[in-house]
Amino acid sequence: CVCVCVCAVAFCFGTFIFDVLMCLKIALELTNCQLMKGRRQLYDAKKVHPDTDQVQILDDEQEPCLVGTGGANPYDASSCLPLMSDYALNLYHQILLNTQDVCARLTDERMLLQKEEAVQNLVYVSSAVSQQMQNMMEYQMESDRAQKAREETAALAMDQMAVKTASFLQEQMEKMMKTQEIDLGVAFQTRERETAMAC
Repeated sequence: CVCVCVCAVAFCFGTFIFDVLMCLKIALELTNCQLMKGRRQLYDAKKVHPDTDQVQILDDEQEPCLVGTGGANPYDASSCLPLMSDYALNLYHQILLNTQDVCARLTDERMLLQKEEAVQNLVYVSSAVSQQMQNMMEYQMESDRAQKAREETAALAMDQMAVKTASFLQEQMEKMMKTQEIDLGVAFQTRERETAMAC
C-alpha cells in the first residue's frame, strides 16, 4: 500500500495541476494508506456487495470505487465516499483539509514559478528585440555613411572634371588667340609691303 500510495501521490503532485477532484483523490488515497497501516477497513461492510470482489454501492448503476489501485484506472473519488465507514470519513476529512492546503500552496508556487518564467521570457524577448533594433540602426548608420562617402566621391570627381574642362578650354582659347594674333601680324606685314610697293 505504501508503494501504491506514494506513487499515486507523487504522480499527482508531479503534474502541478491541483483541481478539486485531484485533491479529493489524493486525500482518499492517503486515507486508504493510513487505514491499512492501522489495519482498519475503509468501507462499511453494510454498504458493499458481500458476493463480489469489487467494492461498490448496492446500486449497480453507481461507478465502482477503485481507490488503492495506484491510479492505473481513472475513477471518481466521490464514488467511494458513500461506501466509507464513519471513522474513515472523519479521517478522510482531516486529511483532505491538509491536502487542500498543500495543493493550494504548491499551486501558488507553480503559478509564481510560471510568472517568473514568463517575466524572464519577456525580458529575453525584449532584449533580443532591442538588440535587433540596435543592429538595424547601426546598419542604417553604416549605410548612410557609405552613401555619404559615395556622394562626396562623386562630387569630388565632378569638381575635378570641371577644373580639367575649364583648364582645357582656357588652353584652347589661348591657342586660338595666339593663332589669331599671328594671322593678324602676318596680314599687317603683307599689307605694309603691298603699300610700300605701290608707292
